[in-house]
Amino acid sequence: MNTSLHLPDDVAKRLDAYISQNKEKISRNKIIVRAIEEMLERNKPKSQWSDEVLNWKGEPGLELDRESQDWGDFSF
Repeated sequence: MNTSLHLPDDVAKRLDAYISQNKEKISRNKIIVRAIEEMLERNKPKSQWSDEVLNWKGEPGLELDRESQDWGDFSF
């Protein structure tokens, strides 16, 4: 997806200085993409379910009789 982005002059100058001093030559675009990816990863929504619930494998010996139950529109 293409988008345009306005950087304030002071931010653009700092970014240009960073790029010119960095041994790894990297484009402005790639730096901005990495920054957004890192921000999204840090701020991703947390599951409403605990790890205990998400990792539950069932109760040994307890099987659901899925055939005889009326589950409505729910399907397995």
